[in-house]
Amino acid sequence: MSEEVLIYPGDWIRRPGDIVPWHSGMYVGQDESGVDMVVHAMKGGFIELAEWADFAIGKQVELYKECPEERRAAAVEHILGLEGQPYDVFVRNCEQVVSEAIEGVARSPTLRGLAGLTIAGVALAWIVSASGDDEA
Repeated sequence: MSEEVLIYPGDWIRRPGDIVPWHSGMYVGQDESGVDMVVHAMKGGFIELAEWADFAIGKQVELYKECPEERRAAAVEHILGLEGQPYDVFVRNCEQVVSEAIEGVARSPTLRGLAGLTIAGVALAWIVSASGDDEA
């Protein structure tokens, strides 16, 4: 039997991504019609308010991180204030807008991981090329 997960306004949600492993958004509650709404940053687009179904695009959405109860209202207000701003992979990607609203710091675990892999690849290439110089 699976446990039901409750998602509240301000919570960080995510679904499988198309290019990166995950696409993040923040659940902001229901609109006046009772439709569940999400704010997310779309690659190549803008930070937008979307219906849950449009965010999900038929994929399973999961709770990634709960927003502390005392931060919920401020986090929702903050992210709604970002609506319409342009997406930027380095400063306004989907993870950064949600983490900034919840934690006060824009961070992207995916971007940090990619940067680490790039640095490791450059270091490995340098080591390989340096060891090749010794053989000449």
